[in-house]
Amino acid sequence: MTPKDNSTLVQNAFEKVGTMELLYIWINNSENNFIVNEGFNLYGEHRFTLQVREKYILSYESRASLIGSDLYCTGCIKNITAIVGENGSGKTTLFKSIYLGSCLPYQQHDDPKYHQMNQDDYEMSKRILIYQFGNNIEIIHNLELGRFVNNTPFVVHNINEADQEERLRLLELLEQQTIIYLSNSRYTSDLNGYGTHGNLNKISLTADSLKNISGRFYRKIVQHPQGLVIKLNPYNILQSILIKNKTVIEFQQVCDVLYYHHLYSRGYTDLYISKLCKDLYVDFSCTIPIIEKVENYRYIAKDDFKSEDPHINRLSAKIKEFSAWCYTIPIEMRGEIFTKQCLNLIFEMFYCWDNIELNKHSVTSMKMFPAVITDIIDSYKRQQGYDSNQSDYYEWGLKEIEELNSILCDCKTIYSNVPEYDLAHRFDKVISYESNKKQYLLFCRFINQLARKDKSVLLKYIKIDNLHMSSGERAIQNFFSWLNLLPFFDEFIEGEPIRLRESALLLIDEIDLYMHPEWQRKLIKVLFNELSTQFEGKEIQVIISTHSPLVLSDILRQNTIYLQPKEGMFHLIDADSRAQTFGNNIYTLLNDSFFMKSTIGDYAKEIIKEISDNLILLSLDPGNSELRKKCEKYSRIIESIGEPLIHKKLQHMFFRYFENQQDTQLKVFRKQVQALKKSLHEKNPDKKKIEELKESLKNALAVIESISGDIE
Repeated sequence: MTPKDNSTLVQNAFEKVGTMELLYIWINNSENNFIVNEGFNLYGEHRFTLQVREKYILSYESRASLIGSDLYCTGCIKNITAIVGENGSGKTTLFKSIYLGSCLPYQQHDDPKYHQMNQDDYEMSKRILIYQFGNNIEIIHNLELGRFVNNTPFVVHNINEADQEERLRLLELLEQQTIIYLSNSRYTSDLNGYGTHGNLNKISLTADSLKNISGRFYRKIVQHPQGLVIKLNPYNILQSILIKNKTVIEFQQVCDVLYYHHLYSRGYTDLYISKLCKDLYVDFSCTIPIIEKVENYRYIAKDDFKSEDPHINRLSAKIKEFSAWCYTIPIEMRGEIFTKQCLNLIFEMFYCWDNIELNKHSVTSMKMFPAVITDIIDSYKRQQGYDSNQSDYYEWGLKEIEELNSILCDCKTIYSNVPEYDLAHRFDKVISYESNKKQYLLFCRFINQLARKDKSVLLKYIKIDNLHMSSGERAIQNFFSWLNLLPFFDEFIEGEPIRLRESALLLIDEIDLYMHPEWQRKLIKVLFNELSTQFEGKEIQVIISTHSPLVLSDILRQNTIYLQPKEGMFHLIDADSRAQTFGNNIYTLLNDSFFMKSTIGDYAKEIIKEISDNLILLSLDPGNSELRKKCEKYSRIIESIGEPLIHKKLQHMFFRYFENQQDTQLKVFRKQVQALKKSLHEKNPDKKKIEELKESLKNALAVIESISGDIE
């Protein structure tokens, strides 16, 4: 087969790429040196093989007779691959190599002292990437000049051989697929943030990386200046303090509500596998306690507080004056969430702007707050050289407060068992889907609108509580609420517009983590439904890693990568040597695909072996009283063994030497038979109890059979 001319790709490099799928990746050396000189075929229809001798010889075998992408190509899904293997087999390392790896050209450093470092970096960055672009398959690599032999019918491109213009086009083409890394694992700290080049090239969505995204979101909503040099004015100083104290948990609360809006507004709630929190408790943090959480500002409200920093002294003086003014507000009003929102807004303006006289404003009812806020803004705008961005920001904040108050005005206040004057008293508003569906949906839509705006005062203070769920429920909601951010990611963070590419590669590490087996069984179908609703019009290639045979039973064998370390070294298993996975049963998959040596726990296995060994020893030495006494205690353990063959065999061995135990067992079984008869004649028999009694009768028959065997 003669390789095709490589002009096709170069000519079309700037044209819009539709379907872009990674078919094969060869890794010379992973970052941790665990994967060395290894190639991975992601789909069974295409098999690429690389032989590394003096040259890199790539060959190809078409296996079009195997079903593959046709089975999974539905909605926005193009295909799915699973990576399986025991702990330490290299699954996460492979994911990181796909996510972090690139196909950059070799860069020679002028200084010879950096030659070794340069060479080591190059050895780690060597890649062969094979993609399918629509109906065309293209090979891109960065190997040494003249060392690659292409024995395939496909176009090949060496980035090191390309001229500058072609190289840029090739690199741009490789960026046409957004790579998304998704995991609930807490051990992915080296995969953080996101990469951009006009569009979203790659993004990591994990508990750790969420900190970075959260920070960018809060900087956007307070209109925090970008760049290394930031003007030290009161507004920028205060916003920096406030957003510095925002937690990932508070950000996740916003993400959850955004996801609920997605589900309800598009009518997808029936497709969601987990529960939806239908009672939301809404409250707001207060500015001064937030400031006091910062180490340098912990005692800022105390009368004797002093600092060498004039900005901090100003903040301390403003806090004291503002706190004194707050005491003039009736105590029963201070904890109300509408009051909190207004006081936060007033404090920010009071701190940021000079010549604001609080004492001329007397507030005796909550209805008076909007007029006070408007008067402060108007007086500021009359000052020479006022900042219109700041006045616009706080005018917008007042609109937010009034709109939210119109949504929450009929909400009940959460029950609190302490008096209103106590600081522990809660004033949260309860938004209940069951009590007022329209109100609940309005609130979700309102939060969604705020999150997409370029500014918000409320979102940096809001607390949305009662989003309590199990670890499995939290895991699935993490996945889908994080993915929900991507279609409008450019609206969600600060900076230039960043859009998801038309094609995406979704890497889900440990997809089944924290999930119940029944959810694992449903997970692939639920994932496909979810992706089709969130990424309509996009094309998504999915690669997962899993420890679950229930998940793997939805994946074709030819779409599965099997990893099994040998003597601590990375080892790839040929998928054709394993049993078929699609639609297979859990026990076959556990033994074959997950390389399990036994389907019985090691502790139980050890106990069973001890019982068997001791009963055999007793048969050889029946007069051993100490051993006999020890074996006599095994009766209840044997009765508790669930595997029927093991249970029956041990029971037979046991009763051979303890005939008195047979009589005791038979008496118990007779009573259980009488109880079963009685239950069957009841008007409303307890089905669970009947099943338990039936199981006991099976055991009785086993005893009778063992006795019969002894008689024979």
